[in-house]
Amino acid sequence: MFDTANVELEYFNYDDTKSLARKCIWALADIGTEKAKEKLVLLSNSSDTLIANYARKRLNNWELELSRKSI
Repeated sequence: MFDTANVELEYFNYDDTKSLARKCIWALADIGTEKAKEKLVLLSNSSDTLIANYARKRLNNWELELSRKSI
């Protein structure tokens, strides 16, 4: 998921909301393991501000979303 969140695919050039990255970030958050959380931290430091903001939001809501996590 982490690698896919950082992929730039030509056929997604129309998508200025980074929907693939956002879905990967949600998946990492829902997995809920420490390793998944570490990947979200890395994504929250991305040079792509949209990806970084999506990841920060999931990290900020980590505790509130515990019931969604598969751990």
